[in-house]
Amino acid sequence: GSVPAGLLYINAKDNTISASHDNLSALQVAREERFKMNGMLLDEPEVIEGMEHEPSGRFIPISVGKTGKISGNLVSREQMNKIKEKLDRLIADMGNNLHAGKIDDMPAVTASSNACDWCDFKAVCRNRDKKNRLSVPSFNNALKELEGGEEDA
Repeated sequence: GSVPAGLLYINAKDNTISASHDNLSALQVAREERFKMNGMLLDEPEVIEGMEHEPSGRFIPISVGKTGKISGNLVSREQMNKIKEKLDRLIADMGNNLHAGKIDDMPAVTASSNACDWCDFKAVCRNRDKKNRLSVPSFNNALKELEGGEEDA
């Protein structure tokens, strides 16, 4: 069967860039940084080169070392298949839970983001005490969890 080449997203918030008209190179750099994607890619050269003709991490979430070694949020075909299977289960569970009227008040929280900060339903939320939180694991911890291993402390 087919395997996704990656799971990529770009921030959809306001991407207006403030810059002076006399510094177009700074404007271009700022613009490219705003449109750099986040996520993960299949760790295969043809996938990476298909996303960026000369891989540099300009638009995709990779880094290229001095020796030319590519690193970043890269996964094997086996890992990508496991991710797809888990996502299929999660989406089915979400649909079943919504249909059954089960909608938990459990916002996602990371080190740099809190869903409560931008939620339109703060005024009526039952989670005012902020006890129910969904912790979002790091990329490496998520992969370990998927493989059945233990998370880092």
